[in-house]
Amino acid sequence: MKRICLGLILLLCSIMPVYALAETTDTPFPDTPTPTAATATAESTPTPSAKATTSSTAKAAQLAVDSTTLYPGMDKTYAQGYVPTVANGKVTIVLPLRGGTLTNEVNLTVDLGTTTDNPFQIGNYSQTVHGTSNLYVFTLEIALAVDRYNGSYPVKLKTDYIDTNGENAEQEFTVYVTITDGKTKDTPTDSGSSGGSSYVPTADAPELYVESCDISPDSVGGDETFTVHVVVKNIGNKTAYASKLLYGCEETDITAVDSNNAILLETIKKGGTVEADFKMRTDRDALAGNRQFFITLSFSARTGGVYTITRNFIINVVQPARITFDPVSLPKEIAAGETVTLPANVFNTGRSVVRNVTVSLEGAGLFPSSSVFLGDIEPGEGKTGEMKVFIGKISMTEGYTDDYGATTGTYTVSYQDSAGEHKTETLELKTEIKQPVISTPDPTLQQAQSQWWITALVGFAIIAVIVTLTVVSKLVRELKMRN
Repeated sequence: MKRICLGLILLLCSIMPVYALAETTDTPFPDTPTPTAATATAESTPTPSAKATTSSTAKAAQLAVDSTTLYPGMDKTYAQGYVPTVANGKVTIVLPLRGGTLTNEVNLTVDLGTTTDNPFQIGNYSQTVHGTSNLYVFTLEIALAVDRYNGSYPVKLKTDYIDTNGENAEQEFTVYVTITDGKTKDTPTDSGSSGGSSYVPTADAPELYVESCDISPDSVGGDETFTVHVVVKNIGNKTAYASKLLYGCEETDITAVDSNNAILLETIKKGGTVEADFKMRTDRDALAGNRQFFITLSFSARTGGVYTITRNFIINVVQPARITFDPVSLPKEIAAGETVTLPANVFNTGRSVVRNVTVSLEGAGLFPSSSVFLGDIEPGEGKTGEMKVFIGKISMTEGYTDDYGATTGTYTVSYQDSAGEHKTETLELKTEIKQPVISTPDPTLQQAQSQWWITALVGFAIIAVIVTLTVVSKLVRELKMRN
């Protein structure tokens, strides 16, 4: 019994120092880091990327004929009434195209039409041209058949390429080849309409041809007038009677100045020429670009029959470029190390295509992941994108020494108008770059955690005493039972 009491006393003595220690000593916390200036290494400074950032699926701009430039092999521009050259048993066709493609190349194939009465030697005249500054110039030399007949024949030039959206695109351009050094057919033709430019004259029929078409000025804006001077020649073998010239445009934004768009040419003898003048006007909101208007020649032969031949000519319409973009702003205050997202949404509110639209941002401590390239935007359309901007310290920009404080950025939308002139619109953005806030321990919370630990130790001590007493009581009962 004495031994049991002695053990109980020793157990209590071992527990009491622990309880006393819990009352007088705080459990130390892990070392609290000392706040330091942010080094902005959470993200590396972004490197500009050439990849376009856009969510738009708007239709890409198509290729267009360069109607105002004179290229080798041409005696007139397309706006002046270019005609392929026929000489030395071949015809030379020049087709200059402008526009953007993804691969910077355009493929061309030639459709010479049916073999019946065809003046061309059938062959493979396909070409592939690699562009220079979005210009693709095709020069074709097509051999002519020895037994060819006089007349005007259409040649279809079919192009295919990858557009700026990465999609397959196809376009077709038609030019007319006039043969005057061939034979004349002796078989009669239908006394009705010839069906247009494919008309082939006979020995008993004339043929009228637009020998030249001078447009002044060669470029007009909206709500402006241009004058067309036409020389018509009879390249057939008979006199043309009751000759008329009709003109107009398939679209409603280019119209004739006079209410009567028909000019009487009267009688034109074989090999003879007549001249005619007319005026046309563009609408104030006429679509910019190379626009077509038509000239139709109507005439009769002595033996009867009325024939018509139609050709298209080009007038260059120039409209000022106009764009808008969604409002853009930065938060009033931003902590260094954060990343913000800015919209890059641009809309074409003008009547001409805007090309190579790019959105960029520059400013001390402001680092966009890249510029946002939106490409070409058609009139009345828009394209959207996003710009990720990393916020660093101001001193990360060359020429600045302060780490934090007020900074200004320039949000820029750059583009090219229909004339190729580079233009920009800018917006000033302001913000204040703040030092990152690093949290420190709360003394009240630390004291509460310390008191919790003391309470836990006391609880453990009480539990130990209760367990010890229970064990001792059980041993005492067993000993009494044995005695």
